[in-house]
Amino acid sequence: MLLYFFNEQLIVYSQHFIMFMIIVGLILSNIYCYNVLPRKEHEDPFIKITMWPILYRSMVIIPLNSTRAIHVHHWVLYMFILLFYGCLWEWFIGFCAGMIINGLTYADAFDFMMQNPYSVFEN
Repeated sequence: MLLYFFNEQLIVYSQHFIMFMIIVGLILSNIYCYNVLPRKEHEDPFIKITMWPILYRSMVIIPLNSTRAIHVHHWVLYMFILLFYGCLWEWFIGFCAGMIINGLTYADAFDFMMQNPYSVFEN
């Protein structure tokens, strides 16, 4: 059993409810991955937002110099989010776990250094 205090009332969640909410989070992460993220590595995501110097085609890419950049994969971001904010909601634990698992399925999951894509904008 998990106990929460909400508005000075004790809320008791059963283990079945907690597991159900984690599974809901896993399903939501699958839906998100299918509709937003690319199917294979080195493909563009379906939603492409570029905001120099953090986002390039919706990927977190931090430039080091004019030729090299660091690609922070989504599984790394969700790992840190899960570590620091994972205790907020049970479905959020499942969502973050699903995003981490999805990110580790890519062949380039541990390739963090890449050519600086922003150098196109600097010329």
